Amino acid sequence: PSQTDGKFAQALDFNGNGDNVQIPHNANLNLTGPMTISFWIYPTADTGQYNRVVEKGVQGYQTSYYFGGGDGTNDLTFYLSNNMVIETADNTISTGTWQHAVVSYTSSGDATMFLNGSEIGTGSYTGGITGNTDTLYISYSDSSWDFPGFIDEVRISSIDRSQCWIETEFANQNNPAGFYTIGGEEGSPATAVDLVIFTAKGKRSSVLVEWETAQEIKILHPDIVCIVMTGYGTMDTAIKALQMGIDEFLVKPWQPS
Repeated sequence: PSQTDGKFAQALDFNGNGDNVQIPHNANLNLTGPMTISFWIYPTADTGQYNRVVEKGVQGYQTSYYFGGGDGTNDLTFYLSNNMVIETADNTISTGTWQHAVVSYTSSGDATMFLNGSEIGTGSYTGGITGNTDTLYISYSDSSWDFPGFIDEVRISSIDRSQCWIETEFANQNNPAGFYTIGGEEGSPATAVDLVIFTAKGKRSSVLVEWETAQEIKILHPDIVCIVMTGYGTMDTAIKALQMGIDEFLVKPWQPS
């Protein structure tokens, strides 16, 4: 395949005439348990029956895992050990636009498929996954089964990613500039002693940020002894800490007496 403008920098252009990428067998790709497979695709024509995107094995006969086109038009399907686990309806995907497709499979045998961060199908398979030492294909060498369009950011993981993780990944990749915003700088910038606790937790397409300052701790819990340990201590920050009610101000490195 040739290179073309991708969702991120460059992608590969599979022309529908047998273009493919072949990756020799590697133990890290021989997945027989939990997994997540994802990619960005831009079909330049309607996909037909079983147009491959990712397949580990020999075209439907010894396939360990398969994620690509199904038996209809512009649909997606997920196979494990030649068993269909999920198949979507026709026209699930569209031509002429980038789309992010993901399938996640858990150790308990549950599979979930996502398109652009939204769940589009579920299935279950508990029959065991037969590994193999065959080539991993992206698209396929036979023009009857290869993918017509652009493929970018193929990712294969031995971890079953959560719905929250997948939604957040899509939101971040789809619009990095709009994924987060940074406010203006404070007129009086925070110092090393202002911020005591800071946490950031992913929640679907957003991130929850929480923090607590030394001032808040002393106001809410005046009996708590507050000790600040910092590697950026200055006379100004030490004075400010003591003025806020901090009981001890220690500059690293330090040793207990």
